[in-house]
Amino acid sequence: MKFRMTLLFSVLCLAMTLIGARAGLAQAKPQEPAWLARMYGEGWQKVQEGVLQKHAAGGQVETFTFGEEGLRYTVENLKQQVNFLQQAHNQHPSPELGQAISSLQRQIGAANTRLSTRQVVDPSSQELSGCDISYGAHAYADYLRDAQAPGVSASADAYFHTNCGFIGNTYAYAYVQASTGSVFSTKTQEDPKYGGSWLDSAAQWSLSGSTSCSSSSYARSWSDSLGISYETSAQNSICPLPPPPPVSVSVSGASNGYTDNYSPCVDITWTASASGGTPGYTYYWYIGSSYEGSGYQLTKQYCYTNTTVTPTVVVYDSGSPQQSAQGSYTTSIYYNQYYDPCTENPYSCECNPNYCCNPRRPPYQEICPIEPYPNN
Repeated sequence: MKFRMTLLFSVLCLAMTLIGARAGLAQAKPQEPAWLARMYGEGWQKVQEGVLQKHAAGGQVETFTFGEEGLRYTVENLKQQVNFLQQAHNQHPSPELGQAISSLQRQIGAANTRLSTRQVVDPSSQELSGCDISYGAHAYADYLRDAQAPGVSASADAYFHTNCGFIGNTYAYAYVQASTGSVFSTKTQEDPKYGGSWLDSAAQWSLSGSTSCSSSSYARSWSDSLGISYETSAQNSICPLPPPPPVSVSVSGASNGYTDNYSPCVDITWTASASGGTPGYTYYWYIGSSYEGSGYQLTKQYCYTNTTVTPTVVVYDSGSPQQSAQGSYTTSIYYNQYYDPCTENPYSCECNPNYCCNPRRPPYQEICPIEPYPNN
């Protein structure tokens, strides 16, 4: 599932004086500026001095920092990003990872310099009447779907737009790693922009893989002259296999079955074979609405009957969510009552050998099972 950050402090129009917030604004302290009270009203919450956060869909968190305490918080976040990429670089070195690490380290160095020289700007001290400023960032980390699966993707973008002459910076990186068997691939793209009043950064990448995948993205827009920073990140460690194909089942058996006087009963066997889905199939047999049994085969006996039988099998796979399918097969059963000459002539020698030994008949002694009758 893609995590989209919908509000992202869009078009923070600071057409106001950031000094002297009116007392009584909802959730704002009397000493806090109006722009901060406005952010409270938009759902932002203070987690510590200089740090505001807002939870977005999918568990994502947007972070806005300002002032000295906010800059220290941002430095720690940047260090976490560096540590993450450094671990990936140690396992699978790549030039792109090295460049991303160096870029983040430069941001950390510049921030530490401002902190050590106490050149951190307090945005509440800026007079911004008549300024239009907007900035924000997006970060996505996801797994590939449909024909592209399996694999992962990551993308990030950041923007800083102002017509007031205030300088901004933007940075975005997207990192993905994926393996297929023993082949392991990594790819990183970054897009830093520094020192401008109208900046856009974007980075994206994807890789195919099936056994091990992860992706990460990070986006940040900030302004030293305003003393603010906005950042967000996303991570994904799922590399699912493509969804299994639908379950299907075929049924085989005898097209016809025959019974007669000498073999009055016949056993009919039907066999089901499932495919697709997740192997580990369960079979249930029905004739009409009557349940007949389970297993991949069904055997029924029919005697002295002419009939047509159509068993139906319902098969379930072992996946989650579970899939099912059904199939059927029709068999015709015939009863052939052959002509029996003994029915019409039971006293013939063929049907009753003893009759042939009657003294009134020719003495066919060779077929008599008993001694012939005595002559009278």
